[in-house]
Amino acid sequence: MFTIRSGGGHSISLEAQRLGLPTTGSDLNPVAVLIGKAAVEFPFIFAGREPAHPGARERNNYRRAEGLAEDVRFYGKLALERASASVGHLYPKAALPPDLGGGSAEIVAWLWSRTVPSPDPAFGGACVPIASSFLLSSKSGREVRLEPEVDREAKEIRFHVRRGGTRDEIADARRGAKAGRGANFRCLLSGAAITPDQVRAAGRSNEMGQQLMAIVAGGPRRKVYLPADELHEEAAFAARADWRPDLRFPVDARAFTVCLYGFERWGDLFTERQLAALNAFSRTIENLKEEIKRDAVDAGFAPGGPPLEEGGKGARAYAEAVTTYLALVLSK
Repeated sequence: MFTIRSGGGHSISLEAQRLGLPTTGSDLNPVAVLIGKAAVEFPFIFAGREPAHPGARERNNYRRAEGLAEDVRFYGKLALERASASVGHLYPKAALPPDLGGGSAEIVAWLWSRTVPSPDPAFGGACVPIASSFLLSSKSGREVRLEPEVDREAKEIRFHVRRGGTRDEIADARRGAKAGRGANFRCLLSGAAITPDQVRAAGRSNEMGQQLMAIVAGGPRRKVYLPADELHEEAAFAARADWRPDLRFPVDARAFTVCLYGFERWGDLFTERQLAALNAFSRTIENLKEEIKRDAVDAGFAPGGPPLEEGGKGARAYAEAVTTYLALVLSK
């Protein structure tokens, strides 16, 4: 007997026929149990089966879990297409400037900063970013940084993307708006200190906002850093999630320090656009389950049967296995 244990509670087991060893694993964390089952148990259950999806096959002969893997890829692409149809307008592509070839490119990341009201009364509570760094790429000889443009009359701060720079300019970009360890920052409008208490108070009073600083796009050979624009800000702010996780955090400032900044529920940690996208993908994956089940029956899987958790090997269990992998990809 070869046994792996971590705590108690839930367990997974299978007959590792290739090694001839009975294997048992257990863990108190149900997520770890599910990952263990997906990594070890499900491929063994459906080993040697051809994929269930309709259409052309990737190969003629399927060994081990190759058919299961192909179905995860196929239905994953299908989930992406269907979810994109409902939330794709919230994710516009980047417009590349002429010196970078022009055209459009997929977005790799949007770089945002939290904002808080300026502590200087002269600026009437104008929101200022509290980013810990303005250095986008630190690769030697290919540094990319953000340079703040401060308009004190309009009480606005915009960012320009700069490539290279002097040692002092790069060092200044590395510091961002920080003014010390922890949540100590400086106001870019006035130079006044922003203390941790002021940052926390802004969060608790719902005065903490966000500002798009830059966009990272996938260029032809490497990442391309672009300045923020209104189109992408408006797309993000236009999102509205129809469901958000409303479970409260435990009242324990040692483990959940976000509570000090006014974040009380799990849903508070996500932006509206993130929640809208997660909801769209979650619904799409759930709705795929019946479709995968029908495809599996057409591919020769036994109809009905017990669920995966009860040792099922038919169409129902197979659909549950494929959607479990897709759910793990989404949660990652």
